[in-house]
Amino acid sequence: MPTAVNRPTSSDPTRGRVVVTGGAGFLGSHLCTELLDRGAEVVIVERVRFADDRPVVYSVDRVPLALVPEAIRGNLGASLFDLLENVNHGVRNGRAKLLPVLAGPPEAAQLQVKEGVPLLYFDEVDYDINGTPVLASFEWHTSDVFEMWLNRRAQPPAHQVQAAPSLSESRT
Repeated sequence: MPTAVNRPTSSDPTRGRVVVTGGAGFLGSHLCTELLDRGAEVVIVERVRFADDRPVVYSVDRVPLALVPEAIRGNLGASLFDLLENVNHGVRNGRAKLLPVLAGPPEAAQLQVKEGVPLLYFDEVDYDINGTPVLASFEWHTSDVFEMWLNRRAQPPAHQVQAAPSLSESRT
């Protein structure tokens, strides 16, 4: 269960504020520094997900700090999707770029794999019903556990598209 920890990484506290879990690690500390340098206010949750007692997903998630009630910043709960739903910013759609990558030192350590092992990398942004970005994630998935399928759909040529009947036509 992620637990938020205040981890200021700038000597000037007016430059930004970040609530971090896992921010003491290599990736988290560098991400915090970059965000603070830009004046961002986000919650960063670093976590590892398990399947059959084995680490299979390493993720670094960022949520706008304004969406996280101050009362729960010390205990965000098990699901960021549930947290966002409870503050009326539930995820309704998302967009992700998927890339094959090789595990570097941080990913290898978190996923307990050798450096250079193939991983599936997701760079994802999720949006609420208003189209507001509410969650940005970097995820590394072990490639020997997950199988990905892509369903593609093409738009038919314009001459094959049938116009929907108007309301008055549909009543006749």
